Amino acid sequence: MNWNLIRRWRLADEAAKEVAAHIEEKVADLMDAGVPEQEARHQAAREFGNAVLIAETSREVWGWAWLERLGQDVRYAVRGLRRDPMLALTAALTLAICIGANTTVFSIVNSILLRPLPYPGSERIYWVNERIGKQQMEVGAGPDYYSLREQNRAFEEIAAFDSTTLNWTGVEKPEQLDAAQVTPSFFRVMGTPPMMGRFLAPDEQGERAPAVVVVSYAFWRSRMGGDPHAVGKTITLDRLPNTIIGIMPQGFDYPRETQIFRPLPMDEATQRPRSATRPMRLVSMLAKLKIGVRELELTTEMARLTHNIRREYPKEIETSGFLNGMAILAQPLQKRLTGDLRPALLVLSGAVGLVLLIACVNVANLLLARASARQRELAVRLALGSHRRRIIQQMLTESMMLALPGGLIGAGVAYLAVRGLNAWQPLVLQDYPAIG
Repeated sequence: MNWNLIRRWRLADEAAKEVAAHIEEKVADLMDAGVPEQEARHQAAREFGNAVLIAETSREVWGWAWLERLGQDVRYAVRGLRRDPMLALTAALTLAICIGANTTVFSIVNSILLRPLPYPGSERIYWVNERIGKQQMEVGAGPDYYSLREQNRAFEEIAAFDSTTLNWTGVEKPEQLDAAQVTPSFFRVMGTPPMMGRFLAPDEQGERAPAVVVVSYAFWRSRMGGDPHAVGKTITLDRLPNTIIGIMPQGFDYPRETQIFRPLPMDEATQRPRSATRPMRLVSMLAKLKIGVRELELTTEMARLTHNIRREYPKEIETSGFLNGMAILAQPLQKRLTGDLRPALLVLSGAVGLVLLIACVNVANLLLARASARQRELAVRLALGSHRRRIIQQMLTESMMLALPGGLIGAGVAYLAVRGLNAWQPLVLQDYPAIG
């Protein structure tokens, strides 16, 4: 540790006393030679040289001179801004508003467009759906889900699910819960292990599946008080007892705000073969792409699967035309979630960036006008021996003192705005990841 940083004021005091002693000694010598005292002091000062410059040179030898200069610049900048409070207030508020807006928009863009979904291998999770003629559906047919599971070569796992609501009774305050009915493969596609317990087993699916559920972390914490022995307990959903077999970890939130996961009541036996007299279930589908499969290969595979599924139902194509123009589609889940907002967010991001640039130009103009008004001061400082580099450093410090409060206030505005958006949950953002 450099003790000169701590002993700096003592060293400065000792140096000042030493300089004064040298000057007094010279004055005494001159007076002994018959020079009057006042003239002797002037002559001693001229011969000794610039005492301030000598003191600064001594500080350089002690080290940490840059820190001392920075402190001097900060104090000088604060005094200067106190003399011109309107400039400081105008610059700080301008930067605060623009920085707050930019930070808020970037937080949204980062959460929705840039940051990967919080699931392992999320870049390989794809949304699979169907197109019938020119109408693109958000779902797929139950029979086609089983055909895809059997015939696909591009995905390592395919899952089906749908969203529903369940009535939770048998408690002091019954309530309606957001739930998802899923196939056991759903959790393998998402790739997130349970925090406690287990997932649905392969035989826990279909219309005769046992009454078992996996609950979300939020449900476990808020409704069950974080009970460490929650796995194995029973809750009543739609008047039927359901056994909790697993608890999802914090951060798992798909579909958004789902509290209960239970088996999807769909069997292959009831869905295949496709029949006009048999009820056909429509489900959402997710799939996890195999490692190394490229986009072109996936497109080719979707075309092959479309051809195979159409070939399974030639009579329907001839009679009802339901499958005419049918196609199996796949797109990354993140792209599917952000597709509607991507153009608007990019435009908004560019717009607020341009506003920040204009604000910076306006603040720079204010500083240039202030510098023009200080030409005499700067000229005097140069005439007294101040280095240009030192003056530039002082100007930069003043600019920093203007920008710092604006940046801090802007960050605070952005923090409050992001919290407000997450709490308010505007409809346009409800299906997207939490902003942060």
